[in-house]
Amino acid sequence: MLRKGTQFAYSVWCGLEVEGAFGWVVRAIQQHGDGAISLRPVPDATVFGTLEVAFPALREVGFSDISAESVPSVWISDDPTTPYHYFHEGTVCGGALLRPQPAASKQAICLSIIGKVREHCGPGDKLSIPMPAVLVSASAV
Repeated sequence: MLRKGTQFAYSVWCGLEVEGAFGWVVRAIQQHGDGAISLRPVPDATVFGTLEVAFPALREVGFSDISAESVPSVWISDDPTTPYHYFHEGTVCGGALLRPQPAASKQAICLSIIGKVREHCGPGDKLSIPMPAVLVSASAV
């Protein structure tokens, strides 16, 4: 339980509706991954970044002064495979979907992501890979 007036904040990656690495990876898995490889039903990783879900949920547990703002975060990298490797090695759900893929599917997924990175970030060595997020904050009542 937070004391009255205490500030609470969290960030969540933007969903598929916003252009960025999260969507590129999810779409590449959907398009090129082995459909037999799936996750147990889990909550959408981005759902608490939507106002329709976040605001009522926070009000229900006693928060007020709720706000949300988009944060145009980026990953700076010289490697266009950064999103693939991040999700493969650095996230639970992404890794669970990517690691068991057959080699040909992994290659197709990675090439799709590289294509998106090059399309949106250019051919250079210093890439600013978009990974937009939503920052949600509230006050304990």
